[in-house]
Amino acid sequence: MPLAIPDTWLWFCIAFGVTLFTTLIMSLQSRFFYTVDVVVRRFTIMDLEFAANEKELENILVGINKLVAFKAGIVTVDKEKVSRALKGQIIVDFLLFMPAAYGGIFLLCMKVASQMGQFGQLTFSMLAWAQILAFLLDAVENVYLLHAIGNAKKKEQQPGLQTSALFAYPTFRLIEALKWGIALTGAVSGLSVIFHSWVSGHYSSRTYPYIWIFAGEFLLFVGISWILSKRRKNARDDE
Repeated sequence: MPLAIPDTWLWFCIAFGVTLFTTLIMSLQSRFFYTVDVVVRRFTIMDLEFAANEKELENILVGINKLVAFKAGIVTVDKEKVSRALKGQIIVDFLLFMPAAYGGIFLLCMKVASQMGQFGQLTFSMLAWAQILAFLLDAVENVYLLHAIGNAKKKEQQPGLQTSALFAYPTFRLIEALKWGIALTGAVSGLSVIFHSWVSGHYSSRTYPYIWIFAGEFLLFVGISWILSKRRKNARDDE
């Protein structure tokens, strides 16, 4: 059965705002994401999460420790800064992004469940509670990545060293698939029902303020992202 959560849309807007805010923080951290993979190149957290195999993941992480300090736009990049930024992003992800993102999907699914019939209530309540599993899987993934970062540093310092794996890489890939599958199913299904309700005219006038809050948060996020992107481009052009 769905939970009766007072001011669900208000809490959802707060969760959405925190999600966007932490996305900006992680975007700033990613400025330092460089590695040596034959040549110096950029990488993203998605490159780690969706590496084709364990060797590709290891090459990216070991390559961080091969970096020689260089100038990238207005920032100086070296292996210590890259390592700190990467670990910092994982910590921000765990402490802020994950609770806000999965919590927001939980609230969305519970709100949808409260407005549906028996089958819909059961389905969306299950999707809501499944976000707890997605959160736990994401936490395990973060532990795996932190462990892999530590192993990569040891291997760079002692090339012949055999380091222990936290668990097999195929298990990591399975965790990734389950995490993204649960989260995306909940978010897409919940939003689809909400949009259908609006198009069909089945909505309450009390939701108007939250729509403006939601839209305002999104537009502010897009605006700040554009400004940051412009500044980075100008810095590269000035090199």
